[in-house]
Amino acid sequence: MAEQAESAYLGPNPSPVALISKKHFMDEKLFVYGTLKDFDIQKKVIGRVVVGKSAIPEGYKRSKIKLDNKIFPIITPEQKSFIRGFVFSVTKEELERIDKYETDVYRRTEVKLKSGRVAWVYQK
Repeated sequence: MAEQAESAYLGPNPSPVALISKKHFMDEKLFVYGTLKDFDIQKKVIGRVVVGKSAIPEGYKRSKIKLDNKIFPIITPEQKSFIRGFVFSVTKEELERIDKYETDVYRRTEVKLKSGRVAWVYQK
């Protein structure tokens, strides 16, 4: 059966209106603080460059982890601490690709941002 599509408003002018499949809506929020801020990494992992907005999850500190003789950033919970990063929107399919990139060393969990929004984050 053909997938149903919804119309989406694109900008202040009602024309053009595009039909966008539900699976293409950017409905997942992701907070990034390390390698995924890099546009080249985004292109390799997600397949596109994603522009994010500055964000701060409270109650986390930045740390480091060594993988394959390289140092990578990681965050861990710590009361009264905070880190700065970016939050952007991705599709569920893109989030699955990011899961593979992050491997099982990082856990994807939800975090509450200072703005009150909730986003996914990869942490220890």
